[in-house]
Amino acid sequence: MIDLSPGELELSVLDGFARVLRDAETQGWRREGGGCRLDDGLWRRLLDLTPVMPEVEGQGLSFLTLALIADRLGAELKGLLLIDHLAGVRALTGAAESGDASAPAALRQIEAQGGVVGLAPRAGALDPRTPPLSLSGAIADWIIVFDAAGARFAAQSPSRRGEVVGNLADLPVQVLEPAEGWAELQGGPAAARMLAAEHRTLVAAAIGGMARRAMELATAYAKERFQFGQAIGSFQAIAHGLADAKLHADGIELLSQEAAWARNAAPERFELLSQMAFAHAAHAGAAAVKFAMHVFGGYGAMPDFPVQAYFRTVRAVSLAVGDCREARRAVGRVVIQAPPETPFALSASPALEVAGG
Repeated sequence: MIDLSPGELELSVLDGFARVLRDAETQGWRREGGGCRLDDGLWRRLLDLTPVMPEVEGQGLSFLTLALIADRLGAELKGLLLIDHLAGVRALTGAAESGDASAPAALRQIEAQGGVVGLAPRAGALDPRTPPLSLSGAIADWIIVFDAAGARFAAQSPSRRGEVVGNLADLPVQVLEPAEGWAELQGGPAAARMLAAEHRTLVAAAIGGMARRAMELATAYAKERFQFGQAIGSFQAIAHGLADAKLHADGIELLSQEAAWARNAAPERFELLSQMAFAHAAHAGAAAVKFAMHVFGGYGAMPDFPVQAYFRTVRAVSLAVGDCREARRAVGRVVIQAPPETPFALSASPALEVAGG
């Protein structure tokens, strides 16, 4: 039986996040001229609510709770850098417990200074020859670069901290350049695949929150916007489109939460479910927010209407994580290899090992 209901501790943490995010005045970072800097006040409050070291489960918070937190971050479009940070710290913690000599020093510095860990999945580059992108690289203190073969990490160069690449989603994106001082993360391909799976799951959960909030904004507008003497929500084309958006948003949330639940409850299914959750979120999330913008008409593209920010951010985080078509191909390989009598009893398969991050 799959139990996705949060406990008392989880509910209190989620309530705390809701209040902090509601009161936040920035996304978690501030643009200054051509640069970018961390909103230290918001970051400290988020970290206070999320005890991530030495091990989340050991302090009472499950990975499913982290997915619910990611959902809240997506819905509010604030603190999204926490997603990379949580997955990165968990990877460093696992490496330290496995005997990695470099990870403990990084963890001590992160814990003492509240530093940010940024991720750069090489699968996010459409051309493998191009440098990887990090969504939070411009404000990160540490960067982890990973692909199917392994992961490596290094401290962010002080000279590059704050450099941001212009992007439509207005995220603190940075293109990583080759640098010295990279250390291989203990665990090799297995650890890298786990990092990729956790990252995909949290991003999928965040996209679910974005899709839900965009749909809610569009629904409210459809009730108050009148044409031909009646609310546009009464028109069949709008009502059916909003129904589809609702189905998309709920589907993303349920699949991403099942993947997060499997991280500890059914680990043999986790990697596959993470691929499924990300593939569905990238496709269905984009469809949901696109229709939400359509409901607003021309207003939907204006800065004064927040629905356009959800449209831009869903696209950005999906592309940064990787090509969702590769995730679909990985799932397809498992479906084809499954025994005919149990087509939906999917579990981890060697086919996923070549799917990449």
